[in-house]
Amino acid sequence: MLRVGLVLAECYANTCFAEAVARNLGLEVKAHHTYKMGREKVIKKAEKGLGNLKSDEHILIFIDYEIGPSRRYIDVNFELQAMYGDGLHVGVFKRDRRLIAIIFDPNIEEFLCKVTGKYCDEDERKMLKRGSLEEVCRELQEVVGAEFNKIINDIARFVKFMWSKLDQTIFASFLLRNLECF
Repeated sequence: MLRVGLVLAECYANTCFAEAVARNLGLEVKAHHTYKMGREKVIKKAEKGLGNLKSDEHILIFIDYEIGPSRRYIDVNFELQAMYGDGLHVGVFKRDRRLIAIIFDPNIEEFLCKVTGKYCDEDERKMLKRGSLEEVCRELQEVVGAEFNKIINDIARFVKFMWSKLDQTIFASFLLRNLECF
């Protein structure tokens, strides 16, 4: 059973994906985002949040990979599995495997352009940066439509797969730590 204590997102468009994936996974956790939360703040808040979780709870974050030197942090700190070519990655935090990142490469707008052919020019991309969260989510649902739902299903399926692998790893680790008890 998936247990998530916190869902964080970098921007409104990422938050729309986060909430849709959480619903798809049957999670009752709302994605947290404020206008001050860039990628670094999301990661910092997630790292801090790990200390407040139960041992079987996870944190799910939705962030952009970015371009240039800022990619290095992701490369060094996450084990990545690519989806949609190299447009999307699911990453497991190396220091605490309870942190799972959905990473749009290099950002959500470019990912959507590659996968759906939408949001490829600046005028279209501005629509993802204006208004409220509800307006951005409605925009994504109306413009991307069925493709949005397919992407959500694919991400959720892959996250479930990753969680099953993590559960096996965590269980094996538990057994090794407690071998003398058996």
